[in-house]
Amino acid sequence: MIAAEQDKNFNNFLKLIKQALPKKNILFDPLSLYSYANDASHYYLVPKLVLIVDEEVEIQSIFKSAKKYKIPLTIRAAGSSLSGQSITDSVLLVISWKWRKYKILNDGNEIELQAGVIGKDANYYLAKYQKKIGPDPSSLDFAKIGGIAANNASGMCCGVKNNSYHTLKNIRVIFNNGTILDTSDEVSIQDFKKTNKFICEKIIEIRKKILINNNIKEKIQNKYKIKNTVGYSLNSFLDFEDPIDIISHLMIGSEGTLGFISSITYKTIYEDPYKKAALCFFSDLRSAMEAVLILNDENISSLEFLDATSIKCAKKELSEFLSQEINTYEHCLLIIDLRDSSEMNLNQKILEINKKINRCQNVITYSQFYENDKYQKIMKIRKSILPIVQSQRKPNFLALLEDVAFPLESLPQGSFDLKELFKQHGFENSCLFGHAKDGNLHFILEMKFENENDKIKYEIFMKNLATLVIDKHNGSLKAEHGTGRNIAPFIEVEWGKEINDIMHEIKQILDPEIILNPDVILSSDKFIHTKNLKQITEIDIHLDKCNECGACERICPSYGLSLTPRQRIVSLRAMNFIQKNNKTKIYKNMFKHFKYYGSDTCAASGMCATVCPVGVDTGKVIKNWRIKHKSVFLSYIWNFLSQFHFMIHFFGKLYLKIKTSYHD
Repeated sequence: MIAAEQDKNFNNFLKLIKQALPKKNILFDPLSLYSYANDASHYYLVPKLVLIVDEEVEIQSIFKSAKKYKIPLTIRAAGSSLSGQSITDSVLLVISWKWRKYKILNDGNEIELQAGVIGKDANYYLAKYQKKIGPDPSSLDFAKIGGIAANNASGMCCGVKNNSYHTLKNIRVIFNNGTILDTSDEVSIQDFKKTNKFICEKIIEIRKKILINNNIKEKIQNKYKIKNTVGYSLNSFLDFEDPIDIISHLMIGSEGTLGFISSITYKTIYEDPYKKAALCFFSDLRSAMEAVLILNDENISSLEFLDATSIKCAKKELSEFLSQEINTYEHCLLIIDLRDSSEMNLNQKILEINKKINRCQNVITYSQFYENDKYQKIMKIRKSILPIVQSQRKPNFLALLEDVAFPLESLPQGSFDLKELFKQHGFENSCLFGHAKDGNLHFILEMKFENENDKIKYEIFMKNLATLVIDKHNGSLKAEHGTGRNIAPFIEVEWGKEINDIMHEIKQILDPEIILNPDVILSSDKFIHTKNLKQITEIDIHLDKCNECGACERICPSYGLSLTPRQRIVSLRAMNFIQKNNKTKIYKNMFKHFKYYGSDTCAASGMCATVCPVGVDTGKVIKNWRIKHKSVFLSYIWNFLSQFHFMIHFFGKLYLKIKTSYHD
């Protein structure tokens, strides 16, 4: 009866959606559904329906219809979601390429950005003002503003003061009842306060509850002294009095569970023009982390850590910086990044840092401070370390990424304990890297989820990880990439029952029907983190390195028209799996659609490989696919045409260069 009622509700929901969206934006063929079943996380869910949304009014209609029929919705922009925040087995809303408007305000001191603007592009628009946005995640080249803000992603230089929460000026949000709140518009604020009086009153009630309880107040204050994206941004109840300010800051890091962030206005950050970086190698992990306590001060822009496994994986990329003294099986690396507004000041900083390096123990060697091309090369390697490590995983294994934060004084022991924990659980090949300046470390585990024992192994590991990070070191189980599904069962462990109850109360106030991204951040299922785990299927020697990070999407000529390179890879993996499992009807349907969406509309120019951190060339695979599935004559034509696609890129760059020169 329940299933029948759900089907009836879904069908009624679909009828309303067909009136609200163009037919081409409503996708439910197998190829579309499977191509959106993956994100960069270790979870896998095939949506029931995919809706491509172009405008706010469409989202308002969808939200109202979903609320009426209690249909779960998940919103996807493109962020740094690594814990299953942007997948669902219900309805997936994907913002189209049209959400890319921006406006420079106040001589570059502020920038208004729609949810679909890529972080790198925002900084490009701000460059002539010598400004940038605060968040700087490694995925900035392809992550979109909606995702960055919804995860409160930070990055190398961002720290705890320049993230989306602290640089937020204004925000435009659509709530589950279709109401829009635009905090830059006084009329919108007053309308919201009037029509959503209940929400405002309840938010103030929660604030009063927090303020009269010193234990809760103190815990919230302490938790946000280090990076923390576990649960909702409760610091907003201490930082602000007005319910509008509290609600707008609660949206940061809410992962699409409280509303849809349509646009955001950031206060921008000064971009130092002079930058240099040095590489400092240590004999062991503990020595490197103890050095962080010596080197870390306001002169440092970032201190990026790579353990021996990370160095070993990136040996090829780092080759020109590795001397014979470096043992890639033992030694660790700190990349010291310095920036300033003047060259003289920067050189003075280098003198000071060199003195500090001399005080550090067990330094094997350290390089000069590099600038220009070598500086860019070092930073590129650091930004790409995740996909580089992921690409070297064993066959049929996935590379599972998590991130934690320790108070700085606990960093040496905390990082040592983490390594010991990996060994205890048989993850000897795991690697550790991250933003040591902020006590923020990422780790990668090679995992495969083929049977119940694999799940149990992971379940026990996560339980022990929570004990180590929270109970032993008073750290954060999630520092900068959002709670997602993976940390949802540990909210109460991290925050305690009273604060956990407050988080549920917030959800109940803003999304009473629990339709927005259920099981993300908050879940009644204590084992949600061990369900719907991804399995990697090998399909082609050219594609198997791909870990589905999405870096290729922004440059693909077919973006917005058909499938992106990541979706082509995901679809091929799904088709391979479906064919092997004798689901012939679904396979034939997917194959038929793949010919156009996957093959015919692929330029096969290899542009994707130029931005892929591990050089995966989807175009090459598509050429092979055409040879296998099409006539030889047609494949020659496609291959011939693809030889000239580079000219589009060439003339595009030439045009931009001429245009820039003209404006200069």
